[in-house]
Amino acid sequence: MESSREVVTLQFGHYANFVGTHWWNIQESSFIYDPKQAGSKEVNTDILFREGTNLNKQVTYTPRLILWDLKGSLNSLRKEGTLYDFRAERKSEWDGDVTVNKKPRIEKNEFLKDLEKQEEAYVVPTEYEDMELGQGDGSKNDSETTEDEPMKDDDSPVFGQKFYNLDDSVQVWSDFLNIHLHPKSVNIINEFSHGSTEQPFDVYGCGYQTISETDTWTEAEDRLHFFTEECDQLQGFQILVDTHDAFSGVATTVLEYLGDDFPSKSILTFGTSPAVFPDPEHNSQHILNTVLSYNKVSSLSSLFIPLSLNSSAWLSKPNTHISYRKFPNAIYKPHLNYHTSAILAACLENSTLPYRLCKKNGHMKDITHSFHSMGRKVGALMAALPFPLGEDSSLVETFMQLDGEMPWTSVSPNVTTETKPWMMSSVLRGIPEENALTSNIKPEFAQILRDCTSVSDVLQLFVTESFPGTLNAGCVVSSPCKVVTPYPHIFTPNINNGGLVSTMLRNPMQGVDSVPVMSSIQSTKDSGKMVGELYTEAKKINIKRFHRFLATGLEEDEFKETLEELINLSENYDD
Repeated sequence: MESSREVVTLQFGHYANFVGTHWWNIQESSFIYDPKQAGSKEVNTDILFREGTNLNKQVTYTPRLILWDLKGSLNSLRKEGTLYDFRAERKSEWDGDVTVNKKPRIEKNEFLKDLEKQEEAYVVPTEYEDMELGQGDGSKNDSETTEDEPMKDDDSPVFGQKFYNLDDSVQVWSDFLNIHLHPKSVNIINEFSHGSTEQPFDVYGCGYQTISETDTWTEAEDRLHFFTEECDQLQGFQILVDTHDAFSGVATTVLEYLGDDFPSKSILTFGTSPAVFPDPEHNSQHILNTVLSYNKVSSLSSLFIPLSLNSSAWLSKPNTHISYRKFPNAIYKPHLNYHTSAILAACLENSTLPYRLCKKNGHMKDITHSFHSMGRKVGALMAALPFPLGEDSSLVETFMQLDGEMPWTSVSPNVTTETKPWMMSSVLRGIPEENALTSNIKPEFAQILRDCTSVSDVLQLFVTESFPGTLNAGCVVSSPCKVVTPYPHIFTPNINNGGLVSTMLRNPMQGVDSVPVMSSIQSTKDSGKMVGELYTEAKKINIKRFHRFLATGLEEDEFKETLEELINLSENYDD
């Protein structure tokens, strides 16, 4: 019996939940349901997912997830989810008149409507539901149908194969959620509304104060206990946190608790920032939140990795030219969180594989505790999405054609791919073994390739030759990364349905089902440079002008001390 080695995931903030939603969707689309194929399963889904039963004694499979967001961020999604029966009316102790105010029903997009129909088609009504529908004892003549009943005939379109363009219909992360969540997963901070300009949730100290309130914290602590106490071999925690707003303060409070109650567990934290901020005039405010969160969150984490497709995530001048990360075979819209979060999610899915595999007993500590030596607790993430393998090419040929260039793009702000890392954890997935080598090996390369017989051998050789002196742990997974609906259509037409570079252009109405991916978590001097650039931008800000930060408890001396700690963190990366 394989070890569970459970991991609990925490998500703080709206953009973090965009990334997390894509991440969970990618994992769910990779589930193997056919018992005959169970032996080929490479990823142990029990590490991040939990099995349970709902009130109807039906088996459920939901993420070990707790997320935080604001009122109005769920749209049509119910906070408790739909797996459990919450339709029973609560009794009110109030004897006076009651006025019921109903919110207007939120229209679901095409994807959610079809998802709902698909689920209805396979749900067997309980006796209680039959009685609700006026069907007496639940019996029904097979020939009886209604106009609203979903069709299940073999000629109907397959839900997963339908082509959707959700670019204009996704407003919040729940608009493309393809999985069920446990009733204890969603935490909503009702004191603040999503998108509010009158009372924005955008100051670090405000988040710290809000989560620290007795009732709010009691509920959060209850949920943390629920998910952690059912784990037999808890590895640690995956954290996604928006570092540019008040959710960084919420995360700090929870991380302090985790450090006290789970001192031996790994905490791998990813700091997320959108590529485009809707309010660039608040850049200085974003910088202040980022300074406070980077300093606190990195100190409370085993390893902290900032993520953004904005090449320079903090710029004090609103009109400064902004550049975005480019991927050779992907075209995305930087202003759409739906697009940028999808790329980050695929990178996370790939880079976290080493501690989520079935037959390799990797552990989070293999990454987190190896990387944070000498006070270097801030890492970087690189990824090739998709990895540029041609239809008729081999892995060896692909690496050779790079001619010294790196195959990946940095998805950490202010970090480049040119600097050689001190340490790295590389993962390559989706390359068939038959594509590892080529029969047309040039004589000058025959000697160096003589011991290569597999994808793993080729990867190890590439890393060794490209990064001499770098400590590296390599990992190969044969199954590709699933990018089916509702993943956005960001791949160029020369990428075929299986994610390979092709000479034939893909049909415009055909999506990409899966892609090979290569990723690399790195400890690099550029991370120190990144922190140093953040310090430089923050030092230009006059904290006395930001009254809301001071009103939530930030003192001038404390801010100066934070800046000093930030520059000390940067200096840890000096040779």
